Amino acid sequence: MQLKHLKYYMTIAETGSLSEASRRLRVSQPVLSRYLAGLEGRLGLQLFERIDGSYVPTDKGRVYLKGAQEAWASYEAMLSELDELKKRASLKLSVGISPFHGGDDIANFMPPLMKRFPKLEISTIEGTSFELYELLRSGDIDISINLYEKDIMPDLDIYSLLKTELMVGIPEPMAAELGDLQTAEDGLGILDETAISFISTLEFVYLDEKTLIGQTADMAARRHGLHPDIYFRNSNRLTVEKILKQGRYGSFMGRTQHMLEGMRYLHFPERVYLYSGVLVPKAAAPNETIAWIYYHLLQMDMEGPDRDQVHINKRGKELLARYGISMEGLT
Repeated sequence: MQLKHLKYYMTIAETGSLSEASRRLRVSQPVLSRYLAGLEGRLGLQLFERIDGSYVPTDKGRVYLKGAQEAWASYEAMLSELDELKKRASLKLSVGISPFHGGDDIANFMPPLMKRFPKLEISTIEGTSFELYELLRSGDIDISINLYEKDIMPDLDIYSLLKTELMVGIPEPMAAELGDLQTAEDGLGILDETAISFISTLEFVYLDEKTLIGQTADMAARRHGLHPDIYFRNSNRLTVEKILKQGRYGSFMGRTQHMLEGMRYLHFPERVYLYSGVLVPKAAAPNETIAWIYYHLLQMDMEGPDRDQVHINKRGKELLARYGISMEGLT
């Protein structure tokens, strides 16, 4: 028996008509008639009876029908799994990353994905937040892991991973002239009017307006009346930090575990925050790789700040359902 014969039997049972089954299967009616007669002859069983001109399965015919349906479902499941393996073997993912901490981002985010897709080819492109945003919009990269500002990036699904405070950094020898400042719960000083006046006399080195940190720093400085002299600005964080290590310049920088030695860090009176996360275009063509990215984002046990999961949960769960990925354990 060939697989197509299972389809013949199921179609005859479904339509109750040799002529309609012949039309759907695109085979001649005599072919189906000979097939059915031969099958019943080999089994020595009557599988159909004619009732009001329709072919209706007998009790034995219904048993055969159930077996045929299960065999056909198993065959289709096998084809689907083979197709999935074929696609998985040739998957590619282009990821935009920060030139400073992109390596850490990839190391933290990608292992679960690589476990699922061991042959996944990952290519990375470095750039500033705004450069990567444009690459996402143009479709030149699939996802990006970097700083973001959701108010100016409405066409992205954003999953927050990290909240970083923007700080004012002053070289320790110069900071000694500030005297005693009000301190926050973490022991660091808080800018006051005296500190703001003093800092406005210093030369500053920090990231330029091509970066999200640079733009955020400019807005925060204006809002708090800070007007330092600008000695140097650049979009490369490593270049900026190399100059700052000379110990002669102030700066605006995100508070991280890699704070520069020899600098005193101060809070803005009104805290200013930067956010980083995984960014995926809402208009991205759905595929299984993106579906699994959403799965791992939803699965991550992180205290993301200001996390807006309405869109990503909706889209993520739609994709998970589309590709048959279990949502058990996901919130």
